Amino acid sequence: MPTGVRQQPRSKVPLFLLMVILTLVLLWFALTRSYAQLEELTYVEATTRATLHDETQHHLNLMATEAYVDSVERIKDFQHGEANRQLPGETAIQIDLQEVVQAADQSLVPDAAAYARPWQMWWHLLSDVPAPNAP
Repeated sequence: MPTGVRQQPRSKVPLFLLMVILTLVLLWFALTRSYAQLEELTYVEATTRATLHDETQHHLNLMATEAYVDSVERIKDFQHGEANRQLPGETAIQIDLQEVVQAADQSLVPDAAAYARPWQMWWHLLSDVPAPNAP
């Protein structure tokens, strides 16, 4: 380089523009990351609220069950149902299921159409007169 040639000073505009772009990129990265964290926190909050609601309902059900277990009604239900004791003024009725089933089987009438001959079914459908006994 010759000593008598003078260099022109570099323009500061490209350096300033590069710094602005770099600042915008860093700002965009920070905002994007903050937005992702906000979305995650929103999801966690919604999930936690749903879980809290479910647990509150479960707690209320447990409290109601505890109140029922400690009540006089539960003792009466136990005595009446599981211990097979009668309350004052009640009468116990014993039902034998086998007798009921046998009585129901005996009361069944066989279906006449199952044993009828074809002409007897037609006779019954087309006429009000009783069918002749047998041909």
